[in-house]
Amino acid sequence: AWAGKRLPSELEWETAARGGLEDEPFPWGDRDDDVHKRMNGWEGAFPDENLAKDGYIGVAPVDQYAPNAFGVYNAVGNVW
Repeated sequence: AWAGKRLPSELEWETAARGGLEDEPFPWGDRDDDVHKRMNGWEGAFPDENLAKDGYIGVAPVDQYAPNAFGVYNAVGNVW
């Protein structure tokens, strides 16, 4: 293990990413109409067209989107 540590399990990562939410389709809840306001992701015909609705062609700054209830930033999106 690198530096005497381990990566989180899938369950640990999911718990951290959801910030305590359970039984919701998305880590931020149940709304899917404002995804580009909540995470940086590819929007458009991959890989030729990125509409950049979130304001970024590439990665976004770490604190661009609000943290979840656990204070975790960018638990979803930002890297493809």
